[in-house]
Parts: sequence; C-alpha cells; structure tokens
Amino acid sequence: MAACLQVLGVSEHRWLGYPDGGCAEVEIIAAATPIADIIREIAPDTILTFPPDGQTGHPDHMAVHRWTVEAVRRTQIGTLHVVANTQEWVDDHLAQWIELGAIVGDPPVVWTGPLSIDVALTGELLDLKYAALAAQASQTDAVRALLGEERYRQIIRIERFATFPAQKAAQLPDATEQQSVVTRE
Repeated sequence: MAACLQVLGVSEHRWLGYPDGGCAEVEIIAAATPIADIIREIAPDTILTFPPDGQTGHPDHMAVHRWTVEAVRRTQIGTLHVVANTQEWVDDHLAQWIELGAIVGDPPVVWTGPLSIDVALTGELLDLKYAALAAQASQTDAVRALLGEERYRQIIRIERFATFPAQKAAQLPDATEQQSVVTRE
C-alpha cells in the first residue's frame, strides 16, 4: 500500500492498524470512531468507499463500507460515494472476475440508480492508476498476468460511483450491530 500511495503522490495516510483479512472481526464502532475523527479533522467534500457488498464480496471490503457509512453518518461531513457496478460492468467483466477467483462471495449487486461519478481514464491518468495498482504486487500481479496488460487496462480505466445516503443509515445502538442501508433512487 505504501508503494501505491507513493506512486500517486499521496503524502499523508493514516493506518488504522487492523489486520488484512481480519477487518470483518473489528467492531463497527471501534473502527468508525477513528474514521469519524479523521473526517472531522480533514472535512472532505467527497468520500469514496466500497458498496455494501464490498464489490467483490470480500469481508474486509464490506467492513470498510460499514465503518465509512457510520463515520459519515456520525459527522454529517462530505458526500459519500460508493463504487457502482453498472449492468454494463457486470456484463463486460463479471464472468472473468469470477473465473479469476476475484469474487469471493456473492456477485456484486448491479447499481441501477444514477451515477455521481463516471470517468473513463486515458493517457497519463490511466498509466498512473496502472502503476499504482502494479505497486500492490500481492494484490494485482496474478490478475494482471492472467488478463494481459491490454485487458487489465480496459477493466481498470472505468471509475463509477454513486452517491450513498449515509444520513439514512441505521443508527447503531451498540457496537455489535453492523448494518448499512442501500437506497436506490
């Protein structure tokens, strides 16, 4: 991750200290509290995270979604956007992601509502994203090798997000309840 951030020119990053592969075991309040503190400090206008299904069904990704939704709900700062897997994305890529073993749970839910961010990267920006992902060798080397550079670039060039209503997320009465609400308008 550090090498990826360096490629992107990110000079400030906060590690929460939760283990890779163990995020689903972390209580939502324990994780959402430091994220909310960072949000209050930075006051971003845009916050990006995974959708409720984690995009790939990965338990860590699903946990990060819940933490982030709760942190934004608590702070009411910024607009929360989640990755939006459109029908087009599912039609074009899902079978290959399943074949590669990149989908570890249920297939991603198709986003049918409006997109808040819809970008097709090209040129230097696509090269930068490719380099950043390549810097996460343990996460991307096998997939890049199996797909080939051209197909991998086709897949990573698209960025789609949808506004997610964190203010409508269920308030958590205790640290053990982990919920999020998906609203599609």
